[in-house]
Amino acid sequence: MSRSKVEGLLASFTRLIDEGQEHTFVESDDLRFVYQPMESLYLVMLTTKTSNILLDLETLHLFARIVPEYCKTVNEEQVKKNAFELIFAFDEIVNMGYRESLSVSQLKTIIEMDSHDERVQEALARMKEREAREAAKLKAKQLEMQRREQKRASFATGMGGMKSGMEYSSMPVETNYVRQYEQPKPKEPSTIIANPSRGMKLGRKEKGAELMDIVKKETGFSESVFTSPSSESYPIESASIAPIDSIQKDSVHITAEERIEMAVSRDGGIHHFEVKGELSILVSDNDKTCLKIQCSHSDDKNYQFKKSFANEKVLVLRDPNRPLPLNQSLGLLKWRFTSQDEDQIPLSITCWPTCDKGHADVNVEYELLRNDLILTDVMIQIHIPSNQQPIVQEIVGEHRYDRLNRTLSWIIPVIDKNTSNGILEFSVDDISSSNDFFPVDAYFKSETLMSNLEIISVAQVNSGEPITFSKQIQIIPDEYSIQ
Repeated sequence: MSRSKVEGLLASFTRLIDEGQEHTFVESDDLRFVYQPMESLYLVMLTTKTSNILLDLETLHLFARIVPEYCKTVNEEQVKKNAFELIFAFDEIVNMGYRESLSVSQLKTIIEMDSHDERVQEALARMKEREAREAAKLKAKQLEMQRREQKRASFATGMGGMKSGMEYSSMPVETNYVRQYEQPKPKEPSTIIANPSRGMKLGRKEKGAELMDIVKKETGFSESVFTSPSSESYPIESASIAPIDSIQKDSVHITAEERIEMAVSRDGGIHHFEVKGELSILVSDNDKTCLKIQCSHSDDKNYQFKKSFANEKVLVLRDPNRPLPLNQSLGLLKWRFTSQDEDQIPLSITCWPTCDKGHADVNVEYELLRNDLILTDVMIQIHIPSNQQPIVQEIVGEHRYDRLNRTLSWIIPVIDKNTSNGILEFSVDDISSSNDFFPVDAYFKSETLMSNLEIISVAQVNSGEPITFSKQIQIIPDEYSIQ
């Protein structure tokens, strides 16, 4: 309806009403004017003659109840001042010419709500902020993983150097030899022999050391002349170690791995503990692409498997006749486990440093809480906040001190139910605070999963014929730290 027509109808309304009548509606040839006096103004609603007069009056009364909500006094000035609010309210009552079934309270709620566009913009802004935070966390995690990989590579390189049997002194070579005729008699050093099971103890000097003392007495040369070059004076480049796949893969190869992210407090209590598992398959034979895999796993309900697999413990594609892709790893199953129970973690590690006047005595212990697991290549790294080399008194396993990174690595080849406990005791000087020894990080491997998932058999879907397969099962700790 055009504006000119509306103005013409309103002009005719003033001619149709009769002040002496008590009716609330008047009619023209084809329209009905339903109205209600409001102080010095009229509230008018236009309808057709075929509309229900009772519903029209009810709608008019709702309009009349809304007007005082926005206008303190019903006059022309207040109506002009609150015109937009009144239009919005009237638009909610009548939609496309039909009245909405609303009460006054519902109408107030609708009008006071934020606009849809505003909510969309706010949601987009929050989404962008969340994506930025997640990207920052992912970048930080990648940098942390790179740092851990560098530590592992450094550890592997150091182990190779230890196996070669080469030992270096920490004193540099003197290029200009000066003959000392009145050199004082050097003290006889004691040789320290590391015992993996009983710590460190003193032993007698070797024959080579006694012969060296005699030569120094006769020649008068200083001790530095007979000292080997220092490894710190001649830095050795760390060779990149390429991973060697020692597993012989069959035409059907299944990989199941669990990644652990755990951080616990030094005083007890878990900050977060999460295990994420994934099973994937790699097929290289075209005749073995329609398969079903029979598995077994723990009945612990905290391990979140998909419902169909948890009940039947069988992995098969939704369409059994659909072949698996060739020479392409395909993920078949994922699961997850979270807990705040300290008894659920595989390896408990405690570190108790005691500091007194710059001297610290540190006691580190481990305990295997899952006796069904066998952990191999275990390395526990303790940060040493001092330039002084720590002195180890007692240890189960071996140790290695990295002066460059200031870390003491405690190395245990195997931890199982027979070697479920171990202790490391050492002391170090020039320490300012016991908090500087943290975080303590741990690395290990295991061929038994936390969920006890096992691959029982692999067979053809249609014929049920068993198929030989190879498998690789491992636990990878992405983060395992005591903070």
